[in-house]
Amino acid sequence: MKEAVMGESGQAIASAMESVVRASERLCGLPAVATLDWSDRAARALSVLLAPSRVCVMILRAEPSGRISVLEASGSGSCLSRAAAEQPAAAAWTDQSGDEQDAGSVELSVRSRADRLRELGFRLDGLGPSGSIAASASRLAGTELWRTAPIGSIWVGTDISDLLIGVASLDSASPRRYLVVQIGVVGHGATGPRRVTLENQAALQAILPLLTHRARLALGTSQDSTQTWLTVREQQVLEQLVLGKSVRQIAEDLGRSPHTVHDHVKSLHRKLGASSRGELIARALGYIEEGTRIRDRSEDKMIREPKLTITHTEPEPPEIVVRTERAPTEPDR
Repeated sequence: MKEAVMGESGQAIASAMESVVRASERLCGLPAVATLDWSDRAARALSVLLAPSRVCVMILRAEPSGRISVLEASGSGSCLSRAAAEQPAAAAWTDQSGDEQDAGSVELSVRSRADRLRELGFRLDGLGPSGSIAASASRLAGTELWRTAPIGSIWVGTDISDLLIGVASLDSASPRRYLVVQIGVVGHGATGPRRVTLENQAALQAILPLLTHRARLALGTSQDSTQTWLTVREQQVLEQLVLGKSVRQIAEDLGRSPHTVHDHVKSLHRKLGASSRGELIARALGYIEEGTRIRDRSEDKMIREPKLTITHTEPEPPEIVVRTERAPTEPDR
């Protein structure tokens, strides 16, 4: 009997680890910049962690009391079968079919309710500037009736049986910026409707640092959310720049004037904190963080000049010295 229990426990741990790996692979594929669909994509990536499940991701600023000051973005996603969760990360896992198509209306409803949420229903003052927590909704709300708590209102009328919540700090400003993850488990287990387990909490706690890193990489440190998020057109231009296209080529492909595309490029430089085309592309690919500078050695030129000497003796041939000077860069065209 003991061996059977140990075997079941080992299988549960192995399954949890596999789920963490699958979710991590998808999180590593999140955009390194703040696209308008970033939170939706993050929710879909996390939905494989406890599949079948529905997920809501919120990026917000909140007071220690849990009152939401600013909601920057919210997104939702679902993975309603284990088979879909086990697909390789390289597969088109964001494409929905069958039951996944029916999830669209639920996701829209969840996102709409999240946009209207004004109170989390639990305090945040115990969370440090770089801290995180993962717990069941009933534990955070202090009652098994978590559906009556403010955050429970997001899930009214959905098919989830229990809710797991993760919160991570993104900065130390006031009010502080947080990443809030809600994972609603769907379906039944061996003894009835699924419930959030300690293994589920540990799995989310293990993956929160990676999610937080990807969020900081994409969002940067801007205090003004309007200066962070890319517009749809800016995202399109950036994707074309990453492919190595010139402003003129992008203008032709998008049916816009070169002047308009150039304005988008300037806006991208400002939002991503990039001072050159190389930095812009490196930021888009997640190779560097906000404010990191790249020095292109090709921009250095060697200047040879004679060293002037004053002497009262027989003049010697002038000594040649070499110095490196930063060549001025031309604006991107």
